[in-house]
Amino acid sequence: RYGKGEVKLAPGPLEVAAEHKDPDFEKLRAAVAEKREEFAKTKVPEMKPYVHVTKKDLLEKATKNMNGSTYNIAIPANHTEFLKLGSAWLTDAFRASGVL
Repeated sequence: RYGKGEVKLAPGPLEVAAEHKDPDFEKLRAAVAEKREEFAKTKVPEMKPYVHVTKKDLLEKATKNMNGSTYNIAIPANHTEFLKLGSAWLTDAFRASGVL
């Protein structure tokens, strides 16, 4: 039916009657829209080209904390290392990515 033009794409965001709107939700919606526009203007670093890694190299590097190629911050090798780095690392990671 879509191919025949009988079904159309969704018309976009639903309009909600004023008496059903939640003021707190509308504030959050406006804040998200503002952040979305702000984020769209930021420049995300380019990904580095793919590098082939052998199994031997992978096994050697898998136990080490190494810096990521996009934001150049330490990436924990496993869950235990993640817990050791703690919330300060997670905050730094979010800041490096531009989320915070």
